[in-house]
Amino acid sequence: AVLMKGSIIDTERVCRPIANIVETAILNNSCCNVKGCLPDESFEAVVDVEMLMTEMLPVAMAESNLKSFRAGYQIINTSVAMFFSEAMVKDCQSMLNPLIEEHSKLRAKHCIENDLEMKTDGNLVPLVKVANAIGSKYPDLALLDAERDIVAMSNGRCWEAEEGQFDGVLIEFCRRKLLSDEFKRKCNRAVKAEVSLLKSVRHGLSVSSKTGGAIHRENVGASFESSFRNLCHLLQLYYKSIESLGLKAQGVEGGDCINTKELEVDLLRGLGSCLAKLITEFCIFKSEDDTETGALHFNMSKKGDADYASASTVDYPVFELKCSQSGGDVLKHLRKSFPGSAGIMLSEMWGAIGSNEGLSGFIQFMTDSCLSLVGVPFSLLD
Repeated sequence: AVLMKGSIIDTERVCRPIANIVETAILNNSCCNVKGCLPDESFEAVVDVEMLMTEMLPVAMAESNLKSFRAGYQIINTSVAMFFSEAMVKDCQSMLNPLIEEHSKLRAKHCIENDLEMKTDGNLVPLVKVANAIGSKYPDLALLDAERDIVAMSNGRCWEAEEGQFDGVLIEFCRRKLLSDEFKRKCNRAVKAEVSLLKSVRHGLSVSSKTGGAIHRENVGASFESSFRNLCHLLQLYYKSIESLGLKAQGVEGGDCINTKELEVDLLRGLGSCLAKLITEFCIFKSEDDTETGALHFNMSKKGDADYASASTVDYPVFELKCSQSGGDVLKHLRKSFPGSAGIMLSEMWGAIGSNEGLSGFIQFMTDSCLSLVGVPFSLLD
């Protein structure tokens, strides 16, 4: 037995049922409310519930689940004692990108049509949209707030709660785990990119004088999205194949002859450079400064300078970006030619390809950067 602030409890009797539902939540990549398993009269004090969850519960759990339990997230107050598995938190965070893309288009259209100055206040995806999206995927979580009027919270200001304000588990979860500096930055960048694109379409702007007009721009945009999505998927498929091959080769006689690092570099220089070329061409197409971007051009070779077996390139060409200005320093010219963070991200993208580093880092960089860079999120395989 353990002496709590408000009572004395039998830890085995109280913690075992809680451990069971928490382990089930971990197994199902979900969440659970342990408040229903607690004797109300014994756990009126929040400090007692916190002590139970942080100190006593781990002792009652299976050793194999302890790491996952500590990696999860908890919301504890006088109303609830919620546990969220790490996998659920990551899943909810991954749901933000499509919502950002959808909202940025609507926000940009509203600004353009009403000739409004773009301010950051309305750039955040409204809390109600995020909460409804998560509630749709995790209905058990939404049911906990069934009596609360979530729909009434229809503007971005509700992201910031007043001190002591509790609007339900779902809303509180969104505020604590989804409202981050990165989320705000992505929203602002996405809206800015959409406004820039719509302004270009509105005025019929195009890169150089080779083509022009809004219709052409829209066609190029549609063609880009299709090719972009396909290349994203192919890059991940080939990478997973190489990764799987490396794992299977371990401990197998003759497996040492399979150099997965070389295969990764080959794939990065081949298919990776094709994706980088597509993104760079689209950024050049959107650019309004022909003087700077006109100095950029691509060189194509079959295998580049490296003597790797072309098993991973699958006949994809190797592209290199060259520059006739800035002393031939293409990375410096990219940073100078494109405004804001676009030039920096393009420079880092081509720098990663030239460095011959691992594919996982390149894919992660593309995942983090594509929405801001081209207005379309990196298309992840499910």
